[in-house]
Amino acid sequence: MGLIFLTSSFVITGGQLADVVGNALPGPDSRESFHQFWTWTWVLFVKGYHFFEFAVLFWLVRWGLAKSLPWSRPTVIAAAFAFAALFAISDEWHQTFVPTRGGNWIDVLIDVAGITFAAWVTLASHRRKAAAARP
Repeated sequence: MGLIFLTSSFVITGGQLADVVGNALPGPDSRESFHQFWTWTWVLFVKGYHFFEFAVLFWLVRWGLAKSLPWSRPTVIAAAFAFAALFAISDEWHQTFVPTRGGNWIDVLIDVAGITFAAWVTLASHRRKAAAARP
């Protein structure tokens, strides 16, 4: 949660990132090549990061709740889902206070898609283990 909050507290533009990465790559045309690459793919990276970071948050919260509370598996999964989704909303709200940033409901939906994916993988894994344990 701290890492998500930190990365939501500053702005790095696509051009700035392309400059840093492009200048670090070897070769005389690296910067220009990376700029072209970044122009076509930045949405996948930026929105993919939203998806991934909230999937990981779900798994960490689920693990922490499962280890510390005597709740049933479905209750733990539901609570982790709700917690991560509420944090996604609060993170976008937080961004409205960061200069040159703003909250975005599309990002909340992408975050919740990552949480949903993580919950689905978790449920599928538990079902597979339960089926394998049956005689």
